[in-house]
Amino acid sequence: MQSNVGAGLLAIAVCQINIFQLTHCYREQAPSHKKQKKQKKQNKQNKQNKQNKQKKQTYRVCKTRP
Repeated sequence: MQSNVGAGLLAIAVCQINIFQLTHCYREQAPSHKKQKKQKKQNKQNKQNKQNKQKKQTYRVCKTRP
């Protein structure tokens, strides 16, 4: 029985030069996962910005009270 482990990766021939600059392109992360990572980072920044904005508004309200 054949295993499908690593089926998504391109094979690197034994005779190819083993230099990182030439081989790293074969082993990079899938584009769909790169987008998810970027999206998570953007969502985290948006959440932090929203929290900071709420804190500033709360501070202004407390500061203006007599």
